[in-house]
Amino acid sequence: MGRSISFRLVPRLSPRAASLERRGFEPCEPEARWHLEAALGAFVAGVNAAREEGDDDALAGRLRQSHGPHLVGFAFEGAGAERAARDLLMPWPSRRLETFTHGAAADHDYIATVGAGLALALLPWGPRFLHRYMSALDPLLAWCVADGVGFHHGVFRHRVWVEGCAASPRHFAPFARQLFDAGLGRSLWWVKGASPRRIRLAIDRFAAGRRPDLWFGVGLACSYAGGVAAETLRALRAEAGPARIDLLAGVPFACRLRQKAGNPSAATELAARVLLESDADTAASLLADLADATSREAGADAAALRIGGFAQLRRRLAEALLPEDSARSGRDAREPEVRRVQVN
Repeated sequence: MGRSISFRLVPRLSPRAASLERRGFEPCEPEARWHLEAALGAFVAGVNAAREEGDDDALAGRLRQSHGPHLVGFAFEGAGAERAARDLLMPWPSRRLETFTHGAAADHDYIATVGAGLALALLPWGPRFLHRYMSALDPLLAWCVADGVGFHHGVFRHRVWVEGCAASPRHFAPFARQLFDAGLGRSLWWVKGASPRRIRLAIDRFAAGRRPDLWFGVGLACSYAGGVAAETLRALRAEAGPARIDLLAGVPFACRLRQKAGNPSAATELAARVLLESDADTAASLLADLADATSREAGADAAALRIGGFAQLRRRLAEALLPEDSARSGRDAREPEVRRVQVN
């Protein structure tokens, strides 16, 4: 029965939806294009697999068998989008996404919840229900929904939200707008063909207050999706300029996603070593420790963690990445650098 309902509610996605050219994105190097299209393709495959498979355990097993470590997270993102679509379209209360992320997809819970944001964005009334939907989720996971909405708008409506620099949805609370912009920033890695200069030019056209979160999203995308060589990552770091710490703050998030899921990637390891002068596991553990501290500070106040936790975590991460004394390191104090972490 679950399968037949999903077939009626969720349309099958065409593999052509993963084409950068079809989406109207800017051209990029062949290696980057392969990675970016493969990521979108894995997402599409995840949606279609979830549409066909109503049993969560069978679905998770199918995704792990069909995709290697680098791409499997994107497949779980697609599956999360399908499970969230069921919740949103059912005429009765449904908690398929929560069941999925607390069960068969527990190791991929964050990225699967990002998929919920894409599902929400597809519905004409969806974004208006953002806060109601987020309030029903684990506070630490709920952040991902607004991020997913931003990513959807950047990828599927980039002429309005990227080229047109449209304002964040006015019915989103300030904390949700920040998360929306992080997702919009992630989309730039695809929309701008992983080009550091084109990404910087795109971000410079946005209001100054939105740029830190956009750069954060770029940092997460470049280190999770990858597709570029070390010199491109160095160029991206240089292009970020005063927003360098915001860019770098996205890297531990990508590292933590892969550490928790157990799907390491050479692309994420490269980004950690080039951008953070660390290894991915150390960066991931740093974020996990800071997230635990943020959660402990909020205590039993789930609403406070949902509303203010992301900003607090970002502040803690920025403090951890800033040098104790720029002058002592011999570097230009006007351009903050990441503190070196001992690589084992």
